[in-house]
Parts: sequence; structure tokens; C-alpha cells
Amino acid sequence: MDLSSTSSEKEIWKGKIVYNQIQKEILLAWFKHNPHPDKVTMERLAQEIGVPASKIKNWFRNHRWKHLRSTPLKHDQVKPWTQEWLTKASQELMALTTTQKRILSQAFQRDPFPDPATRKKLASQIGIRESRILMWFQNQNSSYSEQRREGLNLLVESTNERPRNPEFW
Repeated sequence: MDLSSTSSEKEIWKGKIVYNQIQKEILLAWFKHNPHPDKVTMERLAQEIGVPASKIKNWFRNHRWKHLRSTPLKHDQVKPWTQEWLTKASQELMALTTTQKRILSQAFQRDPFPDPATRKKLASQIGIRESRILMWFQNQNSSYSEQRREGLNLLVESTNERPRNPEFW
């Protein structure tokens, strides 16, 4: 296999494609335009530069990862899996305050299955993420269903039992 090539050809070596400068420029231009192209766009781009669509998909995925890793964090962002990130994540998992619980309980009594707009409003009102509110409502519905089932089971069991007083025997 000849590993030398001109600048207009791509090199293929053990399934790995080494893109030439023109191909890189085209891919980077597309990446700047849209880092998440759809399947049709990737297939059209693959055909345009003469590379299999699967390689284009991998290139975009790899380039998004490189771009993410090279982008400096904003002042309020924390690198994942560092001690600071773990501390911040554990703070988000801390128990709700009594005020937050009261507001959520009142909302649950009004509507046990709130729509996204209601959850978003609650999130801004009490200062926690909407996904956490959704999880809270799911947990409440689950425990509420269990309590109802247990209550119904107690009713069924109590009607099937014989009286314990010997006078009734």
C-alpha cells in the first residue's frame, strides 16, 4: 500500500482517513456553520469531499469533543468530576427546604401531574432545576399510589377477617 499521496487525495491507512487541507477546510466551515448536521447533510458532505458518510459522522463527533475540551470554561462553570464539581452536584442533591416542600406539596394537591410550563414556573419560584421538580412529582405520585394501594389492601383484609371477640363465635 502506497502511503504517499498528493494534496488532493486522501490517505487511507488501516481504516483511518487522513484528510487533506481542502477537506479539512470544508469540514471546518461546515462545523462552524452547524456542529450537529443531520444525516442528509452529512451524506451530501461525504459525497462532496469523497469520504464515507460514517467517517464524516465520526469526524463531527470527534471535532465536537475536541472543541468542547479546548473551550475555556465560563466563570460559573465547573469542570466535571473535579472536587468542586462534586461539591456543587452534592449541594444540588441536598434536601429541600421546608418552604420549598410546602410550595411543591401545595402544587401537588392542585395538580399531581403538572405540565412543563407549570414545572418551569415552580422551578423559577423556588430556585431548583425543572428536572428536579419533575423527579419530585414522580416520586410523590409513586408514594401516593403505594399509600392508596396499602389502604385498599387494609380494607380488603379487614373485611375478610373474622371478629376476634369470642362472643361472635
